[in-house]
Amino acid sequence: MSLHRAWLFPPLWALIACSAASSGTPANGNSGQDSSSGGTASDSTDAGGAPEAEAASNVDGATQTSPTGTVPAGQSGADAFAMQLCAHEEQCALIDASASTCTTDFEAYYETSGANPWASASSPPPLELYRADYVTALGACIQSAGCGEPLQKTEDNCSAALLTPNDAGTAPVEPTAELATLCNAFAASTCLAPTSSGAQDCTTTLALFNDQALETATSCLAGSDCSTVSTCFAAAFTQP
Repeated sequence: MSLHRAWLFPPLWALIACSAASSGTPANGNSGQDSSSGGTASDSTDAGGAPEAEAASNVDGATQTSPTGTVPAGQSGADAFAMQLCAHEEQCALIDASASTCTTDFEAYYETSGANPWASASSPPPLELYRADYVTALGACIQSAGCGEPLQKTEDNCSAALLTPNDAGTAPVEPTAELATLCNAFAASTCLAPTSSGAQDCTTTLALFNDQALETATSCLAGSDCSTVSTCFAAAFTQP
């Protein structure tokens, strides 16, 4: 098994379109208003500044209330994230307030059994295994964002604001020592046949996972039977 750069969250518009269709609201988020008309649903400056700056500001508030430590988000975290996405879409008139399927659709999507970081980009991420502090802060940032950007772009901006180091060299969500320990073990593994950039790919692909999953995967690499090692390693990052 070799690692590659993983997506964080795949495009979400298919789910939004389903919810919008069920409520009779246009899936493009304009709710009948042209994006150039100055309507509130398309005002990119309703929270002030560029979307990237807005995301950074939202992250400051979100990380002050997000849980400490790197416990898994779990099903409750995935469900809360689904509610935050739908709250943003309702606020921006992307879905009708009476639509009942948005949260249900997102919950089912993010609770998909078998989700893992090596699936196709159109597959759901193993959100329940991600760090709770990251998932909580990301959802809060998205919920607080303005309405001038598509949901996927808003999500990208918020994620970048959480993971990109500031001028002091630190990011709101920093990797833990467990990630470095795992990636060093992965780079030294003879079973998983990492490429010369294996350790770098490891830190990119697995950075969002909770410490328990990282520790489990590190233990897997201590085995001598390569078939068992590969199966064990993959299972550590696969959503049950």
